[in-house]
Amino acid sequence: MKIQITDYAETLVEWGIKFGIALAILLLGFGLINWFDKPLKSFIDNRRRIDPSVKSFIKSLISISLRISVIMVSGAFLGLKVTGFVALFSAATLAIGFALQGSLSNFAGGFIILLMKQFKVGEKITSQNYTGVVRDILMFNTVLDTGDGRRVMIPNGPLLNNTIINHTRAGFEKRVLKIYTASDVDTEHLKAIIVEQMTDIELQMDIFLTADVKITDWNGERLEITISYQTPTRQSEEVFEKVVQRLNNRLHQENLTFYTTM
Repeated sequence: MKIQITDYAETLVEWGIKFGIALAILLLGFGLINWFDKPLKSFIDNRRRIDPSVKSFIKSLISISLRISVIMVSGAFLGLKVTGFVALFSAATLAIGFALQGSLSNFAGGFIILLMKQFKVGEKITSQNYTGVVRDILMFNTVLDTGDGRRVMIPNGPLLNNTIINHTRAGFEKRVLKIYTASDVDTEHLKAIIVEQMTDIELQMDIFLTADVKITDWNGERLEITISYQTPTRQSEEVFEKVVQRLNNRLHQENLTFYTTM
């Protein structure tokens, strides 16, 4: 009886030591990963040969891979065979995969986006009813800065499977303004003023707007004037602000009546 108690005690102590060492490996490993995280990310960010779009993906992948490796080493120290651990992990991955098919499609979508290079970090795109500059392409989602204080995270799967408009690749984008005024206005004079202001902006900024001014609606009392123009993507907001300021100041000199809608 005493021998059995002694054996149990020795086994318990042995497992306690193994568990303590495994826990120490786990905590030390995660601590080292967290400690190296910032320098590693800084090192990757400073590599000019690496595409900026790929950097975020690589950083996420390395971080997750290191944590999984630490867990496997800790488990192996407890006596769990790595092959059995891998088999268990594979089975768990398969089970989780069925439950998280959307997440796996997002991961695959991110990989394909990086591979096909449909857009890169810093480019302006429109998708899923959002327009913004790509800030990061992560493992499961893409981050857009919309320019109005919002940061949008779009899942990579739906993003890949829907229409993507890349404004930066085209080099220019179309902007549209609508003006609502009374129907008794001299439309030819109004259109001439608008064209004149757009031409002045072209000369001032040394760009070609190719402005088009049309009457697009009329209900007997009010007119809808639509102004469309093309602008270099990188100057889009600057040009838009300039157009609004110039038209607002000039058209109010004509003492016109403006409306918010038709």
